[in-house]
Amino acid sequence: MYDLVRNDQNVIAVLILKYSWLTNNILTVFITCWFIAAVNEEAHMPLEYIYETQTDKLSTHQLGQLTLFLSKLTGPPVGFTAMGFFIRPHFHVDIGGLYLTYFFLLLQFKIS
Repeated sequence: MYDLVRNDQNVIAVLILKYSWLTNNILTVFITCWFIAAVNEEAHMPLEYIYETQTDKLSTHQLGQLTLFLSKLTGPPVGFTAMGFFIRPHFHVDIGGLYLTYFFLLLQFKIS
C-alpha cells in the first residue's frame, strides 16, 4: 500500500484510495451520529404519554417513581459514552468542525 501511494505512476489509484478513505470516514461519522440521534428521540418518546397519565389512583411511592422518571426524561439529552467521552445527539457538528480545522491546517502548512 505504501509503495502504491509513493509511486508517481499510479495517480488514478492514489486518488481512488484517498477519496474512498475520505468517503468512508465521513459516512461512518454521519451514520453513527444518526444512530445516536435516533436513540435520543426514542428515549424521550414516552414523555408525551407520561404527561397524559392519570395519577389519581397512584400511591405515593409510584408517584415518586413517576416524578423521578419525568425528571430524567426532561433533563440532559441521552447519549453514549465511548472511551470516557460523552457522545451527544449533535456530535456531527463537533466532528465536522474538527474535519474542517484539520483540513485548513493541512492547507496552511502544505509543503510545495
